[in-house]
Amino acid sequence: SVLEAVKPLKEKYPLEVAFGMADPETIKEAVRKLEEKGVSDVIAVPLFISSHSPIIGNSCYILGLQEKLPETTSIKSLPRIKSKLKFYMTGAMDDSVLIAEILMERAKEHSAEPFKETVIIVGHGPNDEKENRLWLDNMERLAQYVHEKGKFKEVKVATWRSDAPEDIRNKAIRELTTMVKIGGEDGRVIVVPLLLAPCAVEMEIVEALKGLSYAYSGKTLLPHDNITKWIKTKVEEELMKSVEE
Repeated sequence: SVLEAVKPLKEKYPLEVAFGMADPETIKEAVRKLEEKGVSDVIAVPLFISSHSPIIGNSCYILGLQEKLPETTSIKSLPRIKSKLKFYMTGAMDDSVLIAEILMERAKEHSAEPFKETVIIVGHGPNDEKENRLWLDNMERLAQYVHEKGKFKEVKVATWRSDAPEDIRNKAIRELTTMVKIGGEDGRVIVVPLLLAPCAVEMEIVEALKGLSYAYSGKTLLPHDNITKWIKTKVEEELMKSVEE
């Protein structure tokens, strides 16, 4: 799905994909291929839901864009890229309208009477409490768009936090379960995952909500043309910054 999303951009830019969550080996290989293509400057676009993640900080560290590993990472050391290329890093998806449009589309696919329906957007979320709050702030702005444009009764947000310690995970499950129960008391509930691509998380959500009444959009952000548009927009914004400087 990622390779399909970036395919149209290859017509305009030398482009390589580094899979993994700040994997130094895949990043190193992508940089090597770009060096062979003769480029001088590289714009790294993190295909992540939120900029507030240690994975983003780890990536910046690997590329030499920050001096220290982020405080919230559990990784003690990472190799850094040795290259003459100049690197730039854009933000992640955060509260982009292009992402909000996808979420609204996913919700609408399961909607019958929006004014009677509560939509719950569920993201994976980080372990750190401060970063989780920043995730939720961006998700609330996405929810506001879905609420206003989709004419839904209510749109709520939650993070799943399945990588966090057990007490945090259990709290996240309780909060989501309560949201679904309350939303179903006087209307219908639609749960929409805020995930880039299919993974284990969406099935974990279904398991946790077993026995409750709700509609579930198991569709992730990919595949969707808006992801291609979002990448293109981030690249163009970064290029504009370099021109202005």
